[in-house]
Amino acid sequence: MPFFSDGEVNSMYDWDLDELVDYTYCTAQGCSPNIVGQTRLMMSHEIAFFPDVTLGGRFEVRKGPDATITQFKCTTYHEIFPADQPKHTWGNCADAVVAGSYTWLRNIFDQSWTHPVADTGMKFHTEIVAAWKIKGDATNSTLRRVRNSHSYTVGSTGRATYPFTP
Repeated sequence: MPFFSDGEVNSMYDWDLDELVDYTYCTAQGCSPNIVGQTRLMMSHEIAFFPDVTLGGRFEVRKGPDATITQFKCTTYHEIFPADQPKHTWGNCADAVVAGSYTWLRNIFDQSWTHPVADTGMKFHTEIVAAWKIKGDATNSTLRRVRNSHSYTVGSTGRATYPFTP
C-alpha cells in the first residue's frame, strides 16, 4: 500500500494527477530567487470499464527552456503484506523517454490493460516515476517526482472502484 497517495479521486472510477513544478537555476554559490521555468505532469487512471483499466497523460513545459525526459516509469502494484508486488508495467510511460530529445510537450498516450479474473477482491495502485533535465542548465540537474495513485479494489462483481465520497 502506498504510504501516501497523490492526486485526487474524481469518482469511483477515475484518479487524476495534475502537478506543477517550478524551478530555478543553481550554482556552487547558491540558487537564484527567480523562478525561470515551470513544468506540468498530468496523469489519469481510469477504471470504469474494468477489467480494462487505462492510464495516460502528458508532460509539458509551461514556462522556460525545453526539457528532456530521462525516466518515465509507471507500474501497477498488487498491495500485499509485507511488500507490494509489481503486477503490470505500462509501456506507454516508457515511450515518453526519447534519449537526447528536448521538447516542450510529450504525450503519454492512453493504454489499456486487462486485470485477470483472479484479481477479484485484491487492492492495487499505480506508481509513476518521472525524471527530466532542463536544456541549458549548467549543473545538469535532474528533477524527479515519484507519485502514487490512490488504491483501488477489484470487487466480486468484476468492477473496480476507488474509495470516493462526493
